[in-house]
Amino acid sequence: MIESILVFSLLYVTGFQINSVTDREIDLKYSTFKRSVGEAAGSLGERKILAIIALQLGVGLLLALDLALRLQNLYLVPLVLIGVFFGLAYSARPFSFKTRGLWAHALSLSVSAFAMPFLFLYIAARGSLDLQGVVLIGSFSVTAYSLEYANQAYDFTEDLAAGVATPAVRLGLRRSLRLAFGMCAVSLPLLAFSLAYLALSRPAVPLALGEGGRWLFALGAVGAVAAGYFLPLRGLARISREAKAADSDSRELVATVHRECNYSLWQASGVTGLAGFALVLFLVTTSTTGALTAAAAGAFAFDGAPSASVYRVPGGSAADVDGLVTSTAAWEGVPDRALVRAELFQPGDRAPYATAGLTIPLPAKGAYTPFAFHGLPLRGGAPSTLTLTLLVDSHLKGVPDTAMRS
Repeated sequence: MIESILVFSLLYVTGFQINSVTDREIDLKYSTFKRSVGEAAGSLGERKILAIIALQLGVGLLLALDLALRLQNLYLVPLVLIGVFFGLAYSARPFSFKTRGLWAHALSLSVSAFAMPFLFLYIAARGSLDLQGVVLIGSFSVTAYSLEYANQAYDFTEDLAAGVATPAVRLGLRRSLRLAFGMCAVSLPLLAFSLAYLALSRPAVPLALGEGGRWLFALGAVGAVAAGYFLPLRGLARISREAKAADSDSRELVATVHRECNYSLWQASGVTGLAGFALVLFLVTTSTTGALTAAAAGAFAFDGAPSASVYRVPGGSAADVDGLVTSTAAWEGVPDRALVRAELFQPGDRAPYATAGLTIPLPAKGAYTPFAFHGLPLRGGAPSTLTLTLLVDSHLKGVPDTAMRS
């Protein structure tokens, strides 16, 4: 994760740096904060900024390749290349996507600034992309991009005079501001739903909190989104209300944008809300699975060896594994659900290269409960070993007292 964040940090800022070079002459004519960006670019000089960009790209790409090889996930490399391309092509000629039309602007900025960095970190941490990740990253990208429309409106007067065809210039100031609020109002509920969906999909959450607690946890996800995006949504609502009341793209409306729009604070506030909830989710998951480190013995057992089916997928191989858990003795006072954890190792590994978990109902004496893992990723080279662990907290105190592993 540290290396992933370092890669992201090195590559993310290159888009801003190339923009400062291509827009230096225009920025110097602005009366907003962008004038200081143009002055800084002129002070450094184009050659020095391009050399810094080249150094950052070189180091970032080498680290991304190292990460992809160590994780044996080569999909990380094209993700980085796509993000870098759109980040540079947003401003750099001959592409200059930011002035090529609404769809070119939306694609280049949302992909480079929001979707690809999030996608890279998600896959590096989890090992693959699942439905929960797709919904979360997609809704976050639309929400973050909607705030960019207000940021573009901040320089409407200067962009219009300079002939820079930003979305605000193409659509008109009032229409673009109303569209920004509309996009944010639609995408925010989807973002809240996707964050709650992601949390509830993790097996440690219901195991730690129970059925009632997990729904309160889902409400916490909604609260985190509401708190994080309160400032931008309030600002967009005020600007949109002024845009609806105005009868022209007036200087007064631009002044309202200057007064209400704090783009960097808006983005930081939203991301902080998401990151705060993600930290809580991480702590809940870690504390639960950390407490349940022994595997179940005594009353529970795996009914023989599980069966596995290996098949090819794009980029490698995967396995489906299924089996049965049985109860050989009557049990009382334990939770009615447990966690089955699957870990994949190769010879010499000190830690699993892939982990998955699912919750199952514990069977009564003499009964069986089936379980099935689908799409476990397999590394090439040496054979992989699968370890299954049944995790049970028998006394509901977070301290497991039974153990069983297969």
